[in-house]
Amino acid sequence: EVRLLATTRALWVRNLRGCTVRAAPVGGYIYVTECHDCTLLLASRQIRMHTSTNCALYLHASSHPIIEHCSALRVAPYPTLPPPLDAAWARAGLDPSQNQYTHIDDFDWLKQSQSPNWRLMGQDERSPGEALVAGLLRLDAPSRPASCPAGEC
Repeated sequence: EVRLLATTRALWVRNLRGCTVRAAPVGGYIYVTECHDCTLLLASRQIRMHTSTNCALYLHASSHPIIEHCSALRVAPYPTLPPPLDAAWARAGLDPSQNQYTHIDDFDWLKQSQSPNWRLMGQDERSPGEALVAGLLRLDAPSRPASCPAGEC
């Protein structure tokens, strides 16, 4: 699991398998490539995803997300942030009420019909928002590997 709690101007997520990435809102763009069997919580002005398969995406995008050479993507909205993280929206310059996560442009599917490479997640498939955000906060989780004795890592 990867947790990115600071707001940044850009984020590049690359070459992951079976990972969960929980990121606070990003002020610029997010680029994702070569991710397979992952769960990604991403919020940004622009999101681009390339050469990735079988991922669950919880997205907030100010513009249309773009995918290319992707398949079996499942999409849901980015969860509501609790007060400790809610200020991240303003720091990233994003409006949480303006989300275009359902308007994905698939560069491999230029037809007017729905792309076969992504679909919206049903309510029964989604992790509860509280669980997603709790995983983002994880304030109770150790900040060092369990194998490191206190003060030695």
